[in-house]
Amino acid sequence: MLHGRESETGAILDALDRAQHGHGAALLIHGEPGLGKTALLRYARDQAADMRILVADCSPTETAVPFGALSLLIRPLKNDIGDLSDLERNALIDALSLRLPTDKNHFPIYAAFLALLSAARRPLLVCVDNAQWLDRSSAEALMFAARRLRTEGVAMLVAGRPQEDPGNTREIGLPVLRLRPLGRDASLRVIAAAARDRETHAAVAIEIARQASGHPDALAEIVRGLDDSQLAGRGPLPDPLPSAASAGRLFGPRITSLDAAARQAMLVAAAHGEGELGPALAALRLARVPDSALEALENAGLVSLSGHGITFSHPLVRSAAIDLARPCELREAHRVLADALLEPRLAERRAWHLAEACLAADEQVSSMLEETAEIARRRGGHAAAAQQLDRAAELSPDSGHRSRRWHLAADHARRAGRPGYAALLLDKARATSPQETTTCADRTRGRFHLFTGGDPNQAADLLRAAADSLAAHKSPAAAPAYADAAMAAFLAGDPVRASDHAFAAMTPELAAPAEISMVSGLIVGMACLQTGHVVDGLRMLREAVAAVHERGVSTEDLEYTVFLALAHVWVGDLPAARTLTTTLVDELRARAAFGTLPLALYGSAYAHLASGRFTTAHDQASEAVALAGGTGNPLWSYFALSCLSLVEAHQGDELGCREHAAAASALRDSSDLRFPRDSRNALGLQELSLGRPKAALAHLEAAHRNPRPGSAFVFHGPSGADLVEAYVRALGAVPGELAEQVIHQSGHLDPGGEAALAWRCRGFMADDEMFTEFFEHALALHSDAGSRYDRARTEFCFGERLRRTGRRRDARRHLRQAYDAFLALGSPLWAQRSADELRATGEQVRPVLDGGQEALTPQEHRVAAIVAAGATNNEAAEALFLSPKTIEAHLCRIYRKLGIRSRAQLAARFRPGT
Repeated sequence: MLHGRESETGAILDALDRAQHGHGAALLIHGEPGLGKTALLRYARDQAADMRILVADCSPTETAVPFGALSLLIRPLKNDIGDLSDLERNALIDALSLRLPTDKNHFPIYAAFLALLSAARRPLLVCVDNAQWLDRSSAEALMFAARRLRTEGVAMLVAGRPQEDPGNTREIGLPVLRLRPLGRDASLRVIAAAARDRETHAAVAIEIARQASGHPDALAEIVRGLDDSQLAGRGPLPDPLPSAASAGRLFGPRITSLDAAARQAMLVAAAHGEGELGPALAALRLARVPDSALEALENAGLVSLSGHGITFSHPLVRSAAIDLARPCELREAHRVLADALLEPRLAERRAWHLAEACLAADEQVSSMLEETAEIARRRGGHAAAAQQLDRAAELSPDSGHRSRRWHLAADHARRAGRPGYAALLLDKARATSPQETTTCADRTRGRFHLFTGGDPNQAADLLRAAADSLAAHKSPAAAPAYADAAMAAFLAGDPVRASDHAFAAMTPELAAPAEISMVSGLIVGMACLQTGHVVDGLRMLREAVAAVHERGVSTEDLEYTVFLALAHVWVGDLPAARTLTTTLVDELRARAAFGTLPLALYGSAYAHLASGRFTTAHDQASEAVALAGGTGNPLWSYFALSCLSLVEAHQGDELGCREHAAAASALRDSSDLRFPRDSRNALGLQELSLGRPKAALAHLEAAHRNPRPGSAFVFHGPSGADLVEAYVRALGAVPGELAEQVIHQSGHLDPGGEAALAWRCRGFMADDEMFTEFFEHALALHSDAGSRYDRARTEFCFGERLRRTGRRRDARRHLRQAYDAFLALGSPLWAQRSADELRATGEQVRPVLDGGQEALTPQEHRVAAIVAAGATNNEAAEALFLSPKTIEAHLCRIYRKLGIRSRAQLAARFRPGT
């Protein structure tokens, strides 16, 4: 399959179709080397299985041989020459034997060639490759025939480089397919196809696409040139990426034709990379290379120079220059560049060049690299920091320093979304000092297991040991380590242990920073919710939320930033939750921060789901699933799949819900994770929506089981309300301990969504005399800024109860409110149930139909939402890691599906709240 060449293959298929129906067609295919001209000709031959095929692949050695290419083309038709007139036959025999007429009148040969094509007994496909090397006589014969193809049943395809155009196509008027480099989305598809079953990290694929600059040959070659660990993001990538054949084919001849000074300048420029011109000039002067050598590169079309910098005409120019150099020449280029980069602001680049010039271990260079890694960390460049520390470790003479640097590099690789690379670095550190159990090693390995879906129990043990050691030495890192241990224990399903670790982090002697206190309070609050202390848990979460509003969130660990934003959902501050998570997603997108972006998307999806914005939630959860899978992080995959299944349960997508819940469950069991329990809640809600409360109970009981010995179930949140509803519908009663929790919370929770759910459940449990009061109180507590879905569920349950106690008139108002809300939210199963209840009251209700925005695919929703917010096509492409051409294609389909014609109409359809 030729990715990104849909219009070109369409034109070729059209030409073949014309030939097969007795019409002539000619196409010229122009493009730089490596853009896929030969692949298009091969595609044409594959599609022309029932046609006779003539092929000529031109060679530079035959450009001086008159009619050399033509003789190759017509040789398969030599048995048909006898059908021509004597004049035509003799002319072609001359061409085949390379005997040319002495009068140099080639017209009879051209006419005979056309006659031979016309006389073919079945449709013909003529393919000429590398037409820039056509001899002039053959080129003239081909163009002569191409201009006159009308009813001959011939498709002629001539491929060549545009700067060496045979026969001046602008004057002869033949259609030209001008190949352009592939866009990013097509490049990513080529990479996936070239990788086949090999694991490919999303960030690695994007870097390959950037360096290959849309050249299909280079894309495939780079994929083949990377080993499995590099392609999967588990190993450092070479710079530049391996593309020797493609780069050499494109630019090798130009580089090798340079004089010695210009070639040296080319190598220094390639080692320097794009950027300021000054350092490259200074390095060349140190090497006593004249400035005119750089001008020679510009004259050769290899670089562009300006007062501000040096730019390569193509990304593969660097690859070609480096591949053509000997190792000693490349090291010398790095050395002179390091000697030229003396300004403090250039310290990072100086350290890197010194490292590349090293032949042996060098502690001074290692220390410099470690310092530059810290600079990269402060600006959020964790990927760069990981590679700098990896190289620093390799150059470290001391095994202790080497192990410590690899541990630091592993932590940065994890933060950069490269868990495989982080694991490789940890293995290197372990092999260097197998018996090492230092605090640094324990904490790094513990955080790796914590944030990548490893064993959370092992993570908690490692982190607690590290925290105790740090606390004994009064280290300021002790409190963050205790907080990490608390989160690990919580994910392992041990909220009591999580609380112990979190309280240890808040010990006054440790003087925990404000953000660590917020995180610790958050974990204690979540642990309280899981153990049935809901009132205390919500109080602690509100304190954490208040601290966020007062101080902001400045923690370097963006994972905790997401959880602090989600705390706003749990306390009912949905607008703030959406704002915080959306802002974080935008920031991480702009930085291409693959390490945390899936989690931020999960948080944003959860916030939008709680707000009743199911379509947006589905889009973001779907993207989180794709990104988490692409970066190979099982923990974020578990979170994202769990959230997606819950969104689909709200939307009534039974198949999607079951599929994604099953995938989440498989990850949960393989990693021994116990939180979150969204996938179980999703299956419970799905069964409840379908009117199967007994089936719902099995899932909801598993989700709400109290981990404390001797306790049964915990009532908390919307899924807790689902559990109560399932008990009432399936068994007619609620277990005593659960009923007591409902009553206690209804009397002690602050007004808001959580209290409204408790009063709804009391309405379910109440007798016919009391239920009205309880449901009305629940509706009064549902705020306008709260969950529209939860309010609609309360309206439905109240109306259903009213109808079944004979109060049909009162029931209609609440059921109508529920029906309209469920339709607007995109929750068809509950809308249908509301419609059935309304009909039972005697009211006419229109059928529940899918449509409108729900007809869009998740990708189309993402495009529509970002464009509706005011983004240009280029901005949308950058944000969604697509090409502008793909954004344009999506918009065409979106406009058609929604029946709109402008961005203004799109903005109106996707305005906040719709």
